[in-house]
Amino acid sequence: MKNFYTSKELLRCLGLLILFVLQFPSFSQEGWTVYSSDALPEDSDPVWIKTSDAGSVTVIDDVDVNGNKLLEFNTMTGSEQLWYKTDNFAEPLPLGYTMVFRIKQNNLEADRLIEVDMHINGIREQLLIGADSILKLQRSGEEVDLSGVWIPNEWNVFRISLDATSGESGEVNLYMNEETTPVLTATTTKTTGSKFIRFGDGNPTTCSSLIDFIAYDSGAYSPEASPLPAGLIPGTELSSVATLSNISVNGEEIAGFSSETFDYQIVLGADIETVPAVTYTATDVNASVVVNDAASLPGSTTLDVTAQDGETKNTYTITFTYEADVLSNRIAKSNLIVYPNPVWSDVVVNSTKNILNVEVYNVEGQRVLLTQDIHSTSVKMDMSGLSSGLYLVNVSYSLGEAEILRIVKK
Repeated sequence: MKNFYTSKELLRCLGLLILFVLQFPSFSQEGWTVYSSDALPEDSDPVWIKTSDAGSVTVIDDVDVNGNKLLEFNTMTGSEQLWYKTDNFAEPLPLGYTMVFRIKQNNLEADRLIEVDMHINGIREQLLIGADSILKLQRSGEEVDLSGVWIPNEWNVFRISLDATSGESGEVNLYMNEETTPVLTATTTKTTGSKFIRFGDGNPTTCSSLIDFIAYDSGAYSPEASPLPAGLIPGTELSSVATLSNISVNGEEIAGFSSETFDYQIVLGADIETVPAVTYTATDVNASVVVNDAASLPGSTTLDVTAQDGETKNTYTITFTYEADVLSNRIAKSNLIVYPNPVWSDVVVNSTKNILNVEVYNVEGQRVLLTQDIHSTSVKMDMSGLSSGLYLVNVSYSLGEAEILRIVKK
């Protein structure tokens, strides 16, 4: 399938220029080809072949969705027949097919909204969407009356799939509004020598509808097996919210928390020697959150938030530190050797234990250097790029212990 660069989804979400819409009124996404009603079917790409000049077919503005277009389809004399069909399928022929319409009745005097005709691997089925709320599969003879459930002059989504793998019969499933349970199932044995799909009016009846889009793909798919592209149906756009509504540390919500503030400093009491548990609530339940706990104390825990759209991301940083006197007591207990101290450029950290990570923090609790996965009893770090002042060197060991030393940078 071809790839096109505009779509109804992009129009709604990004407000693309009308110029591009006119040039590319169809697009392919996630396996689907979508006719988006931005131009007449015969002017779209891929082209739908118009079989006659009967009826009236125009593109109109959607009064409910700004910038959106609709296809207005009318055959109102009863003697008119008009189809829009694809070109014949190329070899190897598809063994199944799925078509999805978002549609509603236009002229309330019409007998039907539209007809859909599928000729797949030698098997045929034809869907008649009636204005009397009856959905009929003409070739198998099955139908369902949805009076009181389906209102034809309101927007609905119809999905019809035909699995003709055997070449001798076809399994048909008809779904509404992307619900997972079909409203009608049937087996068709009607054979055909044609190799296309089409929509329109092929009976001596009247049809009138507004069509938002037609999505189609080779293969017989349920809504679960192959969902429509996000945003194609209004209201199904993927969320771009990548924030948290609260963060708690050891069960207590951070005072003054704001979803738009991403950095926090927490001063710990002398009795806290393990990294605090950080919990959260996402603003949007569809967002994903990864918590990266601090390796040791003092240290920083980060919360990486990714929105449902997979693109919008934010990171919250919780920096844990101690009061100066608490730090002095922790430093006094250290058996580390850090030299030279004061340091001008390179500093060496030695220990009798296996060092895992070394972090350097400034007096504001911000981490300014990090060396990870050391797995040695000695490591050298370059501090030449740091400003002069007091720093804390936090050394964590393979067994989960940690020690702190104070160092002066000249």
